[in-house]
Amino acid sequence: NVSGKKIRKGLKGYLYGERGVWRPGDTIHTFFVLNDMDNPLPKGHPVKIEVRDPHGKLKYQKLENTGLNGFFRFDIPTENTDATGNWNAKVKVGGATFYKEFKVETIKPNRLKIKIDFIEELLTTSKPIDGDIEVKWLHGAIAKNLKTEVKMKLSVSSKGFENFPDYNFKDPVKKFQTEELTVFEGNVDALGKAKIHKKINLKNSAPGKLKATFFTRVFENGGDFSSDVISKEIVPFKSLVGMKSPETKRYGDSYETNKNVSFSVAAVDDSG
Repeated sequence: NVSGKKIRKGLKGYLYGERGVWRPGDTIHTFFVLNDMDNPLPKGHPVKIEVRDPHGKLKYQKLENTGLNGFFRFDIPTENTDATGNWNAKVKVGGATFYKEFKVETIKPNRLKIKIDFIEELLTTSKPIDGDIEVKWLHGAIAKNLKTEVKMKLSVSSKGFENFPDYNFKDPVKKFQTEELTVFEGNVDALGKAKIHKKINLKNSAPGKLKATFFTRVFENGGDFSSDVISKEIVPFKSLVGMKSPETKRYGDSYETNKNVSFSVAAVDDSG
């Protein structure tokens, strides 16, 4: 972030942790860095920290006055039963206050590398979705015969077509409820590969192009799983009609009355 910092009472402060995410039960090892060159504080001036969980409950506070060269260390303990989410830290020093969020989440790192390639760049519902799944362990070995599932979540896309950048291909009258479908469920083979072949049938009519988000989970034999998420555009019609509105002449998004206004119309196939 190069936007600069607003100096509070001649003091600069920065709070950071040793990593980006912690699990409940971890200790958050954090440092506060103080720069008081513009407003020198007396030696041994205290630095106070307060940490609250996502519900606003005070979980940790400490007064520290034994920093080294402007660095003050705090070790914030968490319990296995603590709430997950954004924990908020507040540091007070010399009349100035500094803030920092710490993310506490119940996460597990992936141990498998998941790759999905689709044959078509732009997916359509007029023909089945075809793709290839490949799974490897992170150290490069083939992940054999592991249970795999791929779910697809459909939502409305705001994108149009590349050759018609100013055209709106979305029907404002139609409402689309998010749909979730299973596009693959089975095991990868002895080479860690499998094929996706799925015909998509929508439950309700789409207003235009859709965004397909693919959630993949591959399960280890011990029960743990690794996950991956990718998104693609999908066209639910064999052809679409788009309209381009002319620029407005006067104030706001309005046109003059009693004058002809020309709207451009384009009809395209599912590849645009």
